[in-house]
Amino acid sequence: MNMAERTEQMKKFILMNNIVIIIQIVLVVLSVIFNFLIDDAAVFITVFIHIAIFVLYNGIVESIVEYGYLRKKFAKICDETHYLRYFKLKKRMYRASKNKKDIVSAKLILQSAIKSLIAMLSIISILFMIPFE
Repeated sequence: MNMAERTEQMKKFILMNNIVIIIQIVLVVLSVIFNFLIDDAAVFITVFIHIAIFVLYNGIVESIVEYGYLRKKFAKICDETHYLRYFKLKKRMYRASKNKKDIVSAKLILQSAIKSLIAMLSIISILFMIPFE
């Protein structure tokens, strides 16, 4: 598959990422609502479903996006940056895609960050909502 075909495939992933981000936001809001209306078990189940979707989706899709597209497209940056510096690598990829006006790559990197932030927000919110006895 050449880079043009992969870019078209990544545009489909952008749409799927938008759907997953909306689902994540809905589940976080539901967990907060369930905290006030139902019990802690409902909150835990909602957060568990949210994190399960996040892990399964990212396990499949992000590996395709990251290793099948971004790391091949920005191979020079990946070679220059040590793989243990993941956030620095993402930041450099994002800047390079912005400089090249590559909207697809920039959007994919930004969506990955948004999904991760929402998942962390969900985990942090459960720590505040469910009392530990």
